Amino acid sequence: MQRLPKLKTERLGTHGRKNTRSNGSLARQPVAGTMFPTLFPTLSLTLALLGGSLAGCAIGPETEQGPMVLLTGRVVAVLTGDRARKFEPALRSIELGDQRNGTRHRIAVGGDDTSFAVLLPLGQYDVNRVQISEGPFLSVAVPAVSIVLNEGPIVFSGTWRFGVDSPKYGRMVRFSALADEAALTLTRQKVETDYPALASSPVVTALPVPTQAQARLFEVAPYPRIPQYFRRHYW
Repeated sequence: MQRLPKLKTERLGTHGRKNTRSNGSLARQPVAGTMFPTLFPTLSLTLALLGGSLAGCAIGPETEQGPMVLLTGRVVAVLTGDRARKFEPALRSIELGDQRNGTRHRIAVGGDDTSFAVLLPLGQYDVNRVQISEGPFLSVAVPAVSIVLNEGPIVFSGTWRFGVDSPKYGRMVRFSALADEAALTLTRQKVETDYPALASSPVVTALPVPTQAQARLFEVAPYPRIPQYFRRHYW
């Protein structure tokens, strides 16, 4: 008896498409020279769109601060009363605030007799905060002093002297500014070291206003690890 040949059956999907299965997965016909024929076009398009979006994020708004001037000067901190401890006062930093937009600029001093040089935009600045350190202790004062920077390229602000009272209740710090030749020489050396390109530039003198002021010196809470005996609040 002759056997009939087996017929090849094809299953159709819901939309009438051929759905040939092999081992429970969709069978794909590989293209010569590629392993994943349908993956690379999609991946290339995705990378192109992603690269375009990242390039757009990397470009930010450009800010223009305008012309800059180099503010220079000398800072001196002294103790005006009796010496109650071995720590001498030293200026830690001076914070200047721009009156136009409120931008704050910090001048790191770190000494009791040193010079400074910092680039600032043209404008009028207020002395927002002065930090004075005495060993592990830190105090803050807010003198009512301002300075105008309307010329350049180098502005010499003279010697800023901070006289600090002895440790007591209601301590005060007395500020004074004076233009002297010794400070001008030190600031020129500072400019030659830190800004050699401006070493031969003209210098304009502009002192803070007023040239004399005083402010209350507030204590900052000491670090918790400092023993109670060394805390100034109990002296």
